[in-house]
Amino acid sequence: LVTVIPSGVTGDAGGGVAVQHIFPLLINCKVLGDAATIINCQMHGLNNCLSSALIAAFGDAGINHNNVVQAAYAYVKMMKKLKEDVGHDGLKDIHKCIMERMKTDKAWKDEAKWHNGKNFEETMTKWMAAIEEGDEEKLHVMLNENYKNVPDPVFSRWTSVIKTLKVFIKNWTSIYFLAVTVKQSTQTEEFTSSIVC
Repeated sequence: LVTVIPSGVTGDAGGGVAVQHIFPLLINCKVLGDAATIINCQMHGLNNCLSSALIAAFGDAGINHNNVVQAAYAYVKMMKKLKEDVGHDGLKDIHKCIMERMKTDKAWKDEAKWHNGKNFEETMTKWMAAIEEGDEEKLHVMLNENYKNVPDPVFSRWTSVIKTLKVFIKNWTSIYFLAVTVKQSTQTEEFTSSIVC
């Protein structure tokens, strides 16, 4: 005969069955042992290792905080808003126009090299290679990967932070110029009409 004594409870807040609601009841009913009061929820507790390190390195995220995590969060919000305004195909067309302008506009080239020359060169090399090869699949991936299925970077779900930062850093140059274009536009309608070829 084996006796199993649960030592903790793990759960998410979705659906209203949050750990903090059922935890006291499980203690009172003797379902959980005394050790449960000192073992934290492992669904989010393990994320503290990443979030504490990121906060120590870059500072906390949120309004009025300027760091890479907050920048990635603002990028995701920007892309969602643009998709609402112009749709998936419209955003893809805008991205294509930005890529073409980066290829020909000297001022943009100089600015991109100053901000992150390595990323700019890598981005342009891949873009030109895909065009020369006539590889529509590669072009499709490049025009979609910086806004398709990218999650909000939330410290309590550390995989979302890592996934979003990877996309953000990899596509930094095109995201930067998209943000510049949005910033320089006063209304969505003007923004759309001025940069969609």
